Formats: sequence, structure tokens, C-alpha cells
Amino acid sequence: MTNTAFGRRISLKSDFLNDIEADLQLAEELGFNPYYPRSEARRAGHVMIDGNWYTDFASNDYLGLATDSELAGAYRETIHRFGVSLCGTPIAAGGNRLLEEMENRLAGYVGCEAAMAFPSCYQANMSLFATFFGREDCIIIDHYAHASLVAGVRSTGCKVLPFIHNDCNHLEKLLSRSNDYRQTAVVTESVFSTEGAIAPFDRIYELCRQYDALPIIDDSHGIGVIGKNGSGILDHCSLTSFNGLYTASLGKALANSGGIIAGGKKVIETMKYRCAGSMYSTGMIPAVSAGVLHVLDRIEKNFLPLFRQLCENRSILHSALDKKGFTVMESSAPILAVLCGTKRETIDFAHELYKKHIVATPFVEPSVPPGRGVVRFIPGAGITTERCREAANAIESMQSL
Repeated sequence: MTNTAFGRRISLKSDFLNDIEADLQLAEELGFNPYYPRSEARRAGHVMIDGNWYTDFASNDYLGLATDSELAGAYRETIHRFGVSLCGTPIAAGGNRLLEEMENRLAGYVGCEAAMAFPSCYQANMSLFATFFGREDCIIIDHYAHASLVAGVRSTGCKVLPFIHNDCNHLEKLLSRSNDYRQTAVVTESVFSTEGAIAPFDRIYELCRQYDALPIIDDSHGIGVIGKNGSGILDHCSLTSFNGLYTASLGKALANSGGIIAGGKKVIETMKYRCAGSMYSTGMIPAVSAGVLHVLDRIEKNFLPLFRQLCENRSILHSALDKKGFTVMESSAPILAVLCGTKRETIDFAHELYKKHIVATPFVEPSVPPGRGVVRFIPGAGITTERCREAANAIESMQSL
């Protein structure tokens, strides 16, 4: 370290950057890396990789709408009208009529008074906690909560207490001991993405009211899928006049990109002037607003047939996995997670599926606990019954784990 006319010059250790590298040893040993696949084209339920078409059980496109030609048309029309980007932050460059319409429509759809859009749900989750919480607060969070929720909570410097996954008895014990903080919040997901379990949010919400805690729910894998007409966790749990904070991704069942924070009108209005994650970040592109509005129209008109296709595909796939002796984790959501074991066993199974022209998502530590790797299938409605049966037959022809 040396002094200069402009202050101290800090020298990096010479090997600092050279020592940073990803551990790809297992991928090299197996000759297969399931992560960052380079797709060349997509169509409903299928993805092209290296010139070959694969049945796509990896995408979060639950309702099969992401490749819809009318959705693409909505994007083209909006780009022609508003351009590709705001090229500025919402507070400076402003939004547009479509953005306001989308936020209002989404708020009503999920059961909240108001909503605020972000370019990603990760950004929404990080922004929420940074805006409202600090060192004098306590956040009690489900042990299996999504990485964006965990990162957002940790960024506040507050007291963090994990509760046993979906265990309301353990949650209540922690709540009963958390009275000495400015504010206590309880954070969970609606549908847990690696296993498909649905949180007992009605009970969690009741406990929050009993102990004067703030409920925060991430409905990314619930919106568009659970509840009447896919309206999400609040309807699924019959919760009205929701007094809490709600986040969700627009890049899964809603087939677009971005995320939202929703809640009371006063809270959302305050966020527009206090939330650094929005005030200092380029806003959502206008075409996404049009796309989300288009998808909400489609869901309103066609949710039941799309949901029936999703459920039929799930049944076909579950039967094949069960018949072959695979351990499928219990789930009431349209997610099938096969418990594989070690990291090697998990990647091996994903590789065998890939050889059968099936793409599914392997989750290994730290996304899941060590030794509990899973391969997740999302049997989206864009996959035809015929193609799903072909994939099921291919799975039945595989060797068991």
C-alpha cells in the first residue's frame, strides 16, 4: 500500500483475480454441464440446443404462453409506439400509461391495493428489504426461502431467525420471543420452487396477526398457477384485505419478465420515493407492460383449459416416474421434483434425461441441502399430451437411480 497525491493506492495481491474460478470438475468428468444451455430457438414446450429439439421441462412457462404469436405481436406494436427502452429511471424518465395500467391490473389480480413494477423479481426482493428494514428489526424467514429473499434480508443487517421449513409450531416459538425489536417480519414463499410444496400461508398470516408481525410472501411460483383463475396465494388461502407485503415474478406463469411488489396504496406510494432499487435503476421496458396485460387477458379467458393441460401433463409424468421407482417429492403444485441424492447422482440423472432429448433442471447445493439434490420437472401447458407421453415413455426406458 502506497500514498499518492490523490490518496492511498491499494494494491491487490497479485494472485487475487487469478485464484477466482468456477469449480467445473464434475462437469468435466461427466462430459456434461446442465447449466447455461445455449438455446438456438424455442417453441411451445420445446427448446433447440445444438440443432436438436428437446422437450422443455426446465422452463417456468407454466401456462405455455411465452412463445404465443399474439404476445409477440403485442411486443412489436408497443416497441413501435414507445421504443425499446425508457433509457432512464422511473422517477426521472417517468413511466407510461401501459405501466400504470399493468400495475393496477396486477394489484387487483393478486388481491392487493397497489403494485410497483421492477425489471426483475430479484431486484424487487432486494429493494423491499433495503427500503423498510434495518438493524433494529427482526426477520423470521423460512429455512428454504429463495436466494433473493435471503440476500435481501441479509442486506439489512437486521436480526435474522430461520424457521424450520413450513413448520408453524417452530415459527410461533420464534415469534413469541421476538418482541424486543422495532418491527418483526415473517418471510416465506407461496410455492417452493425446488420441491413444489405450498406454504401454509393462511396459518402463517394468522400467527403474524396474533404476534403483531408483518407477513411478506413471494408468490413467484404461485401467481398464474394456484388460486381461482391463477390469481395466486392470497386467493388460494382465502385471504382478503391483505395487510402485508407481496412480491412475485412476471417471468414464470405470466410469461414475460420483471417482478412486482404489492401491498397497501400508502406503502407502494411511499416506495416510489424511498426505494433506491427503483429510483436509481432503468425502468421496465414498455413492451413488458403490454405483454403482461396480454397474458392476463389470456388467463382470464382460458385459464381452466390451460390449467387442465398442465395437470394432465403432471399426471402423465408423475405416473412414469413413480412406475420407474424414482422418489418424487410430495407436492400439490404442478412441480415434480425427483430426489436424487449427491451432486454427482443429480447431474447424472439430468444427463440421462438429456440423452433422451428431455431438459429438466438439476438443483444441487447450495440451492438445496447437501445430499438432497433434486431434478425438477415443470410440465408446462405448452407441451402437448402426445409429446408428454413420449417423454414419459422415454423415462420408463431409463435405468433407475
